[in-house]
Amino acid sequence: MPGNDYWDLDAIIADHQKLPCFFHNDVPGYGFLEGNHETDLSANAKVELPYWLAEHLAVNDHVDLELPKCFNQRVRDDISASPTSVNLNRLCPYYYRFGVNIINLIVDAALPEVLSQAFKARLPCIMDYTQTSRLRTDRSEFIHSLDETERELYKLGHETVMEMMQWDRRKAVRIQTAEILSRRVGRH
Repeated sequence: MPGNDYWDLDAIIADHQKLPCFFHNDVPGYGFLEGNHETDLSANAKVELPYWLAEHLAVNDHVDLELPKCFNQRVRDDISASPTSVNLNRLCPYYYRFGVNIINLIVDAALPEVLSQAFKARLPCIMDYTQTSRLRTDRSEFIHSLDETERELYKLGHETVMEMMQWDRRKAVRIQTAEILSRRVGRH
């Protein structure tokens, strides 16, 4: 984890997303990772490990990583066809953070473009929904499909709209003459 994410709960949860790994060698005493009762983990065994552990093992060349299901070709095709209809929250609650984490670990030249395309296509829709106050069913389905990054943007956009409405209705802090200036005006 980067130093500034150390206390960030979202970063911690994103680092716990599972990543399929294949071990290069036998690992004595770690058969439980495979879900078996054997004491050893055999070479080429496929095990799903949290990102924080898989990253360390991959960097030290102990495992090969496989692309997680949330970034497979079917999901990419769905995003290409209609980015706003894909339920990213169901695929991976931290879809973008997890994707950015694995970009440098897994050789896949198209992954950055997939993440960028999805984000760029969904962002205007998120911002449009922050501008309206009535909740419609199609809108609520879309809001439930947002990953945590998008939910935070939606929340910030909605709060900004509410603050702007308060300001527009003059319910925000009113500007008043400073007490010292009002005393000077009274003397003349």
